[in-house]
Amino acid sequence: MTNRLLDTSVNRNYIVEKTYKIKTYKLESKLLLFDYLFKFPLFGYKYFDQCYLNKIHNLFLINEYKTLKDKAKLI
Repeated sequence: MTNRLLDTSVNRNYIVEKTYKIKTYKLESKLLLFDYLFKFPLFGYKYFDQCYLNKIHNLFLINEYKTLKDKAKLI
């Protein structure tokens, strides 16, 4: 399965919003995405979502999601 970039447009009262949805399936792709987001961070609440997603990703990398105690960290 390959990575996908979905491009959509939403028309809202004289403004066209462009949105992008990125799906990654390989570890290398995810690491590239996180590197990009650290160089060019998002703004507002999306920045905090990015930070939380990075913490969750790191827990999966070091296999700290398998026990009940570790699953509590995900919440």
